[in-house]
Amino acid sequence: MVVVNNKKLIFLIILVFFISNKLYCSVILDYEAEQFIKKINSLILSVNDYKNDINIRIIKDDNINAYVNEEKIINISTGLISKAPSYVSLLGVLAHEIGHLEKHHIVKRKESIEKLQTLNTLGSLSLIASTFLSNNTEMIQALAVNQVGINNFYINFTKEQEKEADHYAIETINKLELPKEPLLILLNMLEEDSIRRGIEEEHKKFSTHPIYKDRYDIIEKKFTINQNHSFDKNLEKEFNFIKAKFLGHSLNDYKNLKKYLNQPYLNYAKSIIFSKNGDLENSLNLLNSLINSEKDNYYLLETKADILLSYGYKTEALKFYKKVLHKNPKNSYIQVRIFNNIDFNTHNMEEQNNIFKSNINLLFNFPNYKILNLKYKNLSIILNKNDWISFFTIKENKQNLSENEYLFELNKISEETSDKYLSKLIKKHVNHNI
Repeated sequence: MVVVNNKKLIFLIILVFFISNKLYCSVILDYEAEQFIKKINSLILSVNDYKNDINIRIIKDDNINAYVNEEKIINISTGLISKAPSYVSLLGVLAHEIGHLEKHHIVKRKESIEKLQTLNTLGSLSLIASTFLSNNTEMIQALAVNQVGINNFYINFTKEQEKEADHYAIETINKLELPKEPLLILLNMLEEDSIRRGIEEEHKKFSTHPIYKDRYDIIEKKFTINQNHSFDKNLEKEFNFIKAKFLGHSLNDYKNLKKYLNQPYLNYAKSIIFSKNGDLENSLNLLNSLINSEKDNYYLLETKADILLSYGYKTEALKFYKKVLHKNPKNSYIQVRIFNNIDFNTHNMEEQNNIFKSNINLLFNFPNYKILNLKYKNLSIILNKNDWISFFTIKENKQNLSENEYLFELNKISEETSDKYLSKLIKKHVNHNI
């Protein structure tokens, strides 16, 4: 699991999307979780009409949370993955967000906001002008009422969208013949959390989401009978291992783990917590036992490599990383960890050239990863690749250049180099202003 900082849009609210308010959040790069979510999305799309690609981002947030932003990216919190009672409840949440996409709610939301902003501005200006001319205090009260009316209209409009997305999610689970209980449990968890934080039903009337009673009613009324025919035990097992990993990374002790996990997943989370608390021996004992019993689960080897690397056992960690990469060659997160920990001095010139060529894809996948760029620059120096050295030097000096100067210097290298990979990489940087 890798965490990187990233600037993104949205105000974090469960199962809702907003299209304003920039903030910083951490993005979790976890190949296992990403591949699992793709499987879940494929199930959802198999019984619906949405044909576009689904873009997913996992964000570090201990709250149960999911939302779609204006870029049509579905953001899923680590809290949702950690606390969802079943893959079915995760599927329901994802179906809700895909419902927003299929029903074109983002476009409608943008249009409604633009109209309301115009209405708000025109109405306010008219009332303010009239107030100054007549000195009428009732006009001032009317201004406040006007604002409240606009806000209420906006809330009611978005509640309808949320209900529509809820219906879409329930219909999806019906089509897949899955049980309703995991959704009810998740909704109950959210309701209890709201009560614990002092958010009562009255307050939710001013939220964009239906109140909990309405959502329970939607689930009960929309579900058909004879469910649970297609519950996938393999998917559930896969989900529970991912859930255990996320819980292990998010918690510092294992007192509350039994609330969310049973065996063998409980021991997996405990092994990660032990490693974080300095108990490497017990951590590896639990993890090795799981690896022996779950021989097809290569992601357990990845976790073992992460733990060994965190304790400075680089050589041993790289052996396990390479096994995982051999099993999943597209796992670029593992590939970059291997590359960043290679000692170039232990390889001859031919091997160094092969390392350079075979890892170039990482520069496209992680264009702003400073450690990677520095490591590649060092390898370029060893191999006397002057065009590449110039490229990385310009990248390092970007903050001291104007945008035009930066693009000019990159284009200059692109015109002079004979390296097709470097030209292609520079083109990406220029086109996306990376």
